[in-house]
Amino acid sequence: MKIELTSAERPAAARQGGVEMHLRLVAPEAGVPSGPVAVLPATAVAVRSVGGQTLRLEPVPTSEPPPDAILAAYTLARGVPRVLAFFAPHSAMLVNGRQPPRALVLQEGDHLVFPSGLACSLAAYYRPWIGEADQAIAGQPCLFCGLPLSGRVYRCACCGGGLHLANANPKDEQALNCALAVATCRACQRTVRLTEGYDTDLEAGL
Repeated sequence: MKIELTSAERPAAARQGGVEMHLRLVAPEAGVPSGPVAVLPATAVAVRSVGGQTLRLEPVPTSEPPPDAILAAYTLARGVPRVLAFFAPHSAMLVNGRQPPRALVLQEGDHLVFPSGLACSLAAYYRPWIGEADQAIAGQPCLFCGLPLSGRVYRCACCGGGLHLANANPKDEQALNCALAVATCRACQRTVRLTEGYDTDLEAGL
């Protein structure tokens, strides 16, 4: 299995901080996302399965025949990731085991099966921001202790809220490490993650 990207739709270099929506191929023998990954851009992209083993992403408008789906990633308030999907009339696509309507809002964890039988899932890839507090966040209240943010901080990849993270060593009791004291962001309820990656709880639920 593989994913093909046209040169016009190759994603920009990954940045620190933020969320990317990924389209992940599901290996039939594994039953979970374990194949190649495509980063969905904010601009609309046409997606079609080719020969049952390849998923091709093309710019819109695309050539004939019509694509299996047109997808566009976007974010709601507080950085919650979503994907707007459009399907052809009487499409043979399946979303979470059902035939989808013409237009549908997708979220991480949704499972898509293309007419060729190729399956994939939507997954959100989180990139936390850790570093010295800049002008955008310095002086704002920490989401945990309420003290002004300064020095080294953690910024939520979804909502951008900040937590003190003077030292990532949990044994350093003298350091102001609010990011180590909470499991979820108090603003958006997303998991506080100090390393980039997927939401493992949603992955396990597929």
